[in-house]
Formats: sequence, C-alpha cells, structure tokens
Amino acid sequence: MNRVKEMARLFAPSGLEQAVKEYCIQFCKDMEVVQDGCGNLIFHRPGMGKRIAYICGMDEQGLFLSHEEKGKFRYCILGNCTADSFDNRQVLFEYGGKGIVQKDIVTFLQGSAKVGESGIVFGDASETEETLTGNGMVRAACCEVVLLLAEEETKGDLWFVFSSLYQMGKKGALVALSRIKPELAFFVEGVSVEKKEEATPVTMETGPIIKLRDGAFMDTLSLADVLDDCSLSYQLYVSAKQEIQGRPGMMFGVPTVLIGIPYESERYFVQTIKKSMMEQTKEIILEIQRRLES
Repeated sequence: MNRVKEMARLFAPSGLEQAVKEYCIQFCKDMEVVQDGCGNLIFHRPGMGKRIAYICGMDEQGLFLSHEEKGKFRYCILGNCTADSFDNRQVLFEYGGKGIVQKDIVTFLQGSAKVGESGIVFGDASETEETLTGNGMVRAACCEVVLLLAEEETKGDLWFVFSSLYQMGKKGALVALSRIKPELAFFVEGVSVEKKEEATPVTMETGPIIKLRDGAFMDTLSLADVLDDCSLSYQLYVSAKQEIQGRPGMMFGVPTVLIGIPYESERYFVQTIKKSMMEQTKEIILEIQRRLES
C-alpha cells in the first residue's frame, strides 16, 4: 500500500502530471518508454498475441487561477466537478502557495501564486486495516492497477498507458488509443458508490465494477456472457443515462472494457477505497483477457 499512498500525495492536476510520471517510470525499467506530445507516459512490452492497452489517468481535478480583480484571484475548474465542490476547501498551488476557496475567490493563507498557476485540494490522509482515505486516492489506485499489470508475465503485445488530461474528457487516453490502435483496451477509473442516477446500484464491498455500455462488446458478445461462471468478485454496472443512450462498448472502433474501482467520497475530493480493490481489479482484468483469448 505504500506505493498507493505515495502516489496520492503527488501534485498532479490536469496537465501537470510530471511528478506521477517520474514516480511510475522507476517501476518499468525493462520496457520501452514513450512520452508523447499530449503528456502521456506509455510503457511498451512487445510480444506475440493480441495488442492490448491498459489505461489509467495520472491527473486529478483541480483549478487554475484565471485572472485577478482588485487583488482577488478568480479561478476556472480543471475537470467536471462543480464550483460548490471547492467552497471552503484549502488548495495547494504548484509553487507552494496555499489558499482557501470561498465562493468564486481564492484567498491566500501562505505564500502566493500567479495567474495561470494550477492547484489541487489538499488535506490529511488516514488509514484503517481495510481502507485508505485521502485526496487523490482514486487516481493513485488506478495507477497502481496498471503498475500491477505491468509486473505480470502476460503474453501479448502490451501497452501500459498513464494518461495525461484524463479528467478533461479522457483527452490523453484517447490520443494514446488512436496512436496504439490496440485490439482490446482496458480503462481503469473510479466509480462513486454514492451516485443517485444508476440503473444498477454499486457498493464498496462486492468487488471491481465493470461498466457496461448497453452490454454490447465486440459486436455480438456481451461481457456478462464472457464472465459467465466466473468465480471472482465483481459488479456489473449500467447507469440510467448510458442505458437510455445505448452506447456501445467501443472507443474509436476499439473494443473497450471500463473497469471501475468503487470509492466513497466526502465532498468529492476526499476519497475512500478498499485496500484489496487494486489486486481484485488486476485479477478481473486478467480473467477477462484470458477468456476473450480462449
């Protein structure tokens, strides 16, 4: 768990993921390393078999200082959270300044910052025998799953993608997907168990979440069929919105499996995950991969 806790402490708002890249690169020294123009960190292990990509996001949602008015800093949001999520939260900026957000204004408590600097909500982390809690915990857990997969001796032409700008519409991940052109892609991301719009409820206890986009996969095969009689713990999830839209399980024509790590959150940024979930997520990904190849 030390690796997850260390990654969660790294400063990584969208577009400023260098600290995460420098941390992750030390664990994949035996592979070809690519850092593309979008800011993605990609490890490649050539081999025989399917070309498979495992993708996670390195970044977390934050804000940047957009302009200054009469000595007061205004900000814009990096990601899809709301302004209410930041209200009365302390924010750490990239050059060490610390401030507090009150409505649409950032007031500095320590140091200062300049227009254009990015910041993230920060706070103390905590730990129990079964869980980890803190800012950036989901991002760190997703990166940990991809690192665990990179440590496996799995056959195939394998690509391990740590995406930049994931919280900005998966931009880095989609750039990597179009570059690699895999035959199968696994996206690892967080899923809040507190969402109210889901068609199928999810919990912290049952296992990793497989996000179905109307159940379609590889044209005619559903993931529910792929996992028939699987002994591993997992949850199938279809949100009400996705069910209505009937979106297929493809991205850029690539068969794509969305694997979610369930988490609870306090006002969005303070996230709690189960320690066992990273290993469980790795195992369900490998099981899906084995079944699709058999």
